[in-house]
Amino acid sequence: SVRRYARKVLGESSVSAVSEIISTNSLPRKAFKLIIFLVFTSAFLYQVIKFLTYLYEYPTVVNIDLSNPDEYMAPAFTMCNSQIVRRS
Repeated sequence: SVRRYARKVLGESSVSAVSEIISTNSLPRKAFKLIIFLVFTSAFLYQVIKFLTYLYEYPTVVNIDLSNPDEYMAPAFTMCNSQIVRRS
């Protein structure tokens, strides 16, 4: 069933709090761990949102100055033909 599959996947989760909540058999302990997990997750999200609003409060200023010269000197290059066989 889906419930059994979800319990197996979440029980083997790399997030230790989730696997602890799933593997706990006692209902009061499970509720306590779930409440603690939700409190700390919401505190984390609160701090992330507060930081991002602080970060985006100030505008980003980018100054780009383009210059196009009247004359352009191409770089020198050398072509070496070291092929043994002639193609013509």
